[in-house]
Amino acid sequence: MTFFSMTFLLVFLPAGLLLYYGTPNRFKNYTLLGLSLLFYAALGPLELLVMAASVVFDYMMASLIRYHQGNSRVTRTALFLSVLKSVSLILFCMVRSQLEGYSMPVGILVYTLSATGYVVDLYRGEAPYERSLCNFLLYNCFFGKIFVGPYVKYSLIRPQLRKKQLSLSSISTGLVLLIQGIAKKVVLADNLLLTYRKVAQVDASRASATTLSSWLLLLSLVLGIYFTLSAYCDVARGLGQIFCFKLPRNFSYPLHSSSVREFVNHFNTTLVEYLRRYVYRPLGGGRYGVVSDCFNTLLYMLLFGVWFSFSPNLLLFGGVLALFMLGERYLYGRLLRRLPAVFGRVYTYAALLVSFCLPAKGTPAGSWQLLKNLFSFHQERLVNDKIVYILSQSYWVLLLGLVLSFALLPKLSALLKRRAPAAANILSVFFNVGLLVVSVMFII
Repeated sequence: MTFFSMTFLLVFLPAGLLLYYGTPNRFKNYTLLGLSLLFYAALGPLELLVMAASVVFDYMMASLIRYHQGNSRVTRTALFLSVLKSVSLILFCMVRSQLEGYSMPVGILVYTLSATGYVVDLYRGEAPYERSLCNFLLYNCFFGKIFVGPYVKYSLIRPQLRKKQLSLSSISTGLVLLIQGIAKKVVLADNLLLTYRKVAQVDASRASATTLSSWLLLLSLVLGIYFTLSAYCDVARGLGQIFCFKLPRNFSYPLHSSSVREFVNHFNTTLVEYLRRYVYRPLGGGRYGVVSDCFNTLLYMLLFGVWFSFSPNLLLFGGVLALFMLGERYLYGRLLRRLPAVFGRVYTYAALLVSFCLPAKGTPAGSWQLLKNLFSFHQERLVNDKIVYILSQSYWVLLLGLVLSFALLPKLSALLKRRAPAAANILSVFFNVGLLVVSVMFII
């Protein structure tokens, strides 16, 4: 069962809402935890056991830190064991998935990193101890964010675990986010990634690869990744609002950026902040000079790349983004800021073009060939019939994805709300109902 199935939309979600809102306030957390565990069990009983064992272990380490605050040896050992457990579990699953072809347990990067982050914060004295195992499990395992996050500091969630803010406006906002997230996934992301796979079959052969196929491959992949991750995070925020949690926004039109640093800050925002908080800053950040800053930036961006998949190309992807960020910080950042904004946008798109060639192919050599094909303007290699046929089927989703990846529509919506709020509300209702109908048609 996924968020984008009729089983979830017609059975699990309505039944969960009736059960949750029919439960007295003091028992709502237990109800929501039960729903989360049931949702996860539907994905796989073994995965449920792995998740429960991992999070309960971190709860035990947090308890050791809390009740042995005067014993630095015990608290440091507990912290070390929590970090070691999470790193070892993630590495084992990543390597196993690469070598044996098994898929990684769903949500393992979310619940392991969230729970270990809490243990680190507790050790630093930056988070209060959570006595309730139910609340601790719910913070880490809430089913809405189990797939890709967002990552949230415990100090932001703690007040919401203790006092539920029930309101119709929150539910309606959550439903809108949920509908829009589902539409992003089933209408845009799935079709963009389908286009990517079709073009990849053509582009796999050097004899069939063309300039147009390379551009289509890259464009469909970038947009497909963006709308997939953005869709899951919109669904997480929507379900959070429905079940009385306010989760942070994780994607804020990153393709509208005028620097690579801005792109990274707006693309999977909570993951980037997590890596800065628990990797970059503890290692000294830039406090010890340029060399320290370069090393730590490179390290946390390598981890940013590996988060998507454990492969050499994804490591290089994070490394290339880090090199552009360091270039902006130490070489040409001031010049970019002085030039008109259009130059910054052109530079950013060029940098992203180079960077995303790496996840688009399986090997560095393949990525280099793709980059060369992008600018191969020999007449016989510009286009072929296969690519024209694919483009004739997919042009609509590519154009729609490009339009929606920029902040134009939100600006128009905000303008309409200021000028004619009543008309804006009516249009919003019709738009979201229509979006739901279209999404259901794509699911069916």
